[in-house]
Amino acid sequence: MQELFNKLVLLDKENRFDKLQNEVASLHCSVGEWFIIVQQLLITRHLRAAFVIAKMLEQTGHQSWMISLALCAGHLLFNPTFDRTNLLQLLSQQSDTLTVEQHTAIIRYVIPGVIVGLSNLSLKVQDFDTIAKSIDILKAAVPAYRKIFDFQAADPELCVESIRQQAWQSSQLFENALPTVQQAQRCRRVLVCLNGSIQKGSGVRIAKAMSDYGWQVEMLPRVLEPKSLQEDCRMLLECCRQGMPELLLFEASHMIAHDADTYLAMKKEVLALLPAAHFLGVLVDVDGNTENKIIEKFGAFFDKLVSYGIPPAEMASHPQFSGKIMRAWPPVFGEGIGSVSKPLESVPLFDGIFHASNWSRLLWYVALRHYDCNINWKLNVFSYHNEVYKRSPLEYYRDYIKGLEEATCCLSLSALSADSPVTDRGVEPEGIMTGRAMETVLSGSLLIQEYSPNTRRFLLPGEHYLEFHTFAELRAILKFIVEHKEEAEAVRQRGFAFAQARYGPDKLVGYIDKFVFYSDDAS
Repeated sequence: MQELFNKLVLLDKENRFDKLQNEVASLHCSVGEWFIIVQQLLITRHLRAAFVIAKMLEQTGHQSWMISLALCAGHLLFNPTFDRTNLLQLLSQQSDTLTVEQHTAIIRYVIPGVIVGLSNLSLKVQDFDTIAKSIDILKAAVPAYRKIFDFQAADPELCVESIRQQAWQSSQLFENALPTVQQAQRCRRVLVCLNGSIQKGSGVRIAKAMSDYGWQVEMLPRVLEPKSLQEDCRMLLECCRQGMPELLLFEASHMIAHDADTYLAMKKEVLALLPAAHFLGVLVDVDGNTENKIIEKFGAFFDKLVSYGIPPAEMASHPQFSGKIMRAWPPVFGEGIGSVSKPLESVPLFDGIFHASNWSRLLWYVALRHYDCNINWKLNVFSYHNEVYKRSPLEYYRDYIKGLEEATCCLSLSALSADSPVTDRGVEPEGIMTGRAMETVLSGSLLIQEYSPNTRRFLLPGEHYLEFHTFAELRAILKFIVEHKEEAEAVRQRGFAFAQARYGPDKLVGYIDKFVFYSDDAS
């Protein structure tokens, strides 16, 4: 079957409907085998081949949600004049009969492939109308999205004070401790190591915050890469011999592809040289399931981890997690950033990366654009591949934060991945709060944040930011900041003050100091 799948993929890439149809017609697979092939084609974004097989199965009297999904996507892309109304209704009816487990699998594996496949082909010709129509397919296939993208729903009344009170009543904000006056150390030696993520530069910004705090910080001269890991580890050992660091900090978000045994061997050599050295991993923009994978693979390597993800409850209670993870935002820039001196403006800025692989963010963009919602879109301007960024990442990043500050009001959309947890609240993927959300409140801008469970562990809706879950709720917020500017300004002021007091770079380095070096000290 794999050989057949590979052949269909090649024909799909050649854009040859005639060859695909002839190949499919000449084969004698069972219906069950065809279903498996269609599913894999959808997951891997080969929509043309999936469409051809689905049409063949439909013509022979077979029905399933998988066939209907492939037909809906295929007609939209390759037969746009076809009336998909009845087909969408059938898909919706079929979806309503699926189990929670089936919906979970669809959301996690199948839907991203379909939506990204549609988007990739449409973005090539800037066909945003087709991407907008793909929302209809998503709503038919996933019941939870019928409410999220219900464009006809009335805008709810936004009572910030009520939201604020409810948030405090159910508050589960993470708490972290600072070192005492006697414990605080302003001259620790740190070696910061990047792991395949030098483009993102989070390690560079963490190093800057630690340096501002008074620590002696050295950056490993090269990025740790899987293909050169042995050589990279030898260089790391040499840096340890010269700098004698007390703390080795690894930007660990991209380590899953690395060999754990090589890291453990390196740690053993470092500890032979520096018995008191601590190994700290920092996770940035990862969901709870990805965090679990890193913990399982590198749990013996890291002494401690800093992460703002929230793993599933059954993993969080595992002994491997006990006392090992600090839930906090890593320090992301130095002092002197952020102000609320400029009056609040009523048009939010969205300054973010725009690409098809983050399919949820793309659909929000297309929907807001289609319904003429007043957003200042600044797409793909901040780029880790920008030559200016590569020359001076801290200056480039500082300008980006300054842009958020100048905007006074920013929209932040959650990020999804194939490993995003699936909530039982209507069976939908849970997006994660990205760094942009905390950057927004620290810059002094009003944060308008798409619902994400980990946001509420750091900030409270109504108190520090405005939260939406549906299109109608976002539309209500956009109206609110125009008609109730003083209330919106109050949320902005509270968010800025709270973030600066709790998540400023000096506080976060202090949290790391306490967590790594004094976590067993009751004082």
